[in-house]
Amino acid sequence: MDSAVAEVAGAEAPAAVADASAGRHPKSGKNPKVPHPPYPTSICHRCEAHRYVKARKTLFVMCRALSEKYPPQPVLQCKAFRPEP
Repeated sequence: MDSAVAEVAGAEAPAAVADASAGRHPKSGKNPKVPHPPYPTSICHRCEAHRYVKARKTLFVMCRALSEKYPPQPVLQCKAFRPEP
């Protein structure tokens, strides 16, 4: 294995990068404000368990309460729904 590759593979990502990759705001740990969320009729946007995951041109809705982390959208009913406080 190339030493440069080994260095990168063993290195930990900075906290801000790790949080951003999980769809959370790097400083607060909260979801970023999304002015126009995808599938606005989905109940996921009002659920405590959701997180937004940003890709290059897409915004995904991740669920931390279900085994299927990225349920097909829009979700209109969910047994794991927990209203946000």
